[in-house]
Amino acid sequence: MKKALVLILFALSVLSFGQSRYPYSNSGHLGSSGIVYTDDFNSHTSGIALAGQGYWVVGMNNLDVYDDGGDNVVYGDTASQNNIAIYNQTFANDQYSQVVIQAIGSPYFILGIRLTGNESTLDGYCVIGKSGETAFYRMDNGVTTKIGSWDFTTVYSVSDILKLTIVGTNLHFYINGTESVNLPTASDANYSSGQAGIGINGNSVITLLDDWEGSDL
Repeated sequence: MKKALVLILFALSVLSFGQSRYPYSNSGHLGSSGIVYTDDFNSHTSGIALAGQGYWVVGMNNLDVYDDGGDNVVYGDTASQNNIAIYNQTFANDQYSQVVIQAIGSPYFILGIRLTGNESTLDGYCVIGKSGETAFYRMDNGVTTKIGSWDFTTVYSVSDILKLTIVGTNLHFYINGTESVNLPTASDANYSSGQAGIGINGNSVITLLDDWEGSDL
């Protein structure tokens, strides 16, 4: 009887762990503050828009999936425009968006938080940058307005981990786990909720992003 009970419990545990609760989040797990959503883009189809795959939806224009030598990453589709995708899941008001630089050039990386709407109704907050030029922005109906000061100093490298957070009304930007000394905290109270996302301004594959992560704070 005891042996049969052990076998039943073992079978149930196998079934439980064999089913992923995160079909579009490659290593999503429960963190101390809630679900941590992650995506390395390798489960998506390359050569087409990221939006419409997994939980990703259009924020503005198209962020496309690109096969970079067998490793799927994302890049911008529309030249000289913000190409943004939003992760369409539930986030607390205090949240973050994080990504790894696969390649960095003249197109700007974009990390977004508290994003709502799309295209001409897109609102929220972003950090937009490249080497020698980074700033926080508020997005109102798809139009960006800089918040705070410029960072004309920081030079980014491949494998840098970039993270944008918002707590209350305060925006913070981190590079490899350390808050940027060149981009001071900025504050804005226009938007209190929304979702995290990523993007690129420009359409060259010389700027590529990989290994996105977003969650609550």
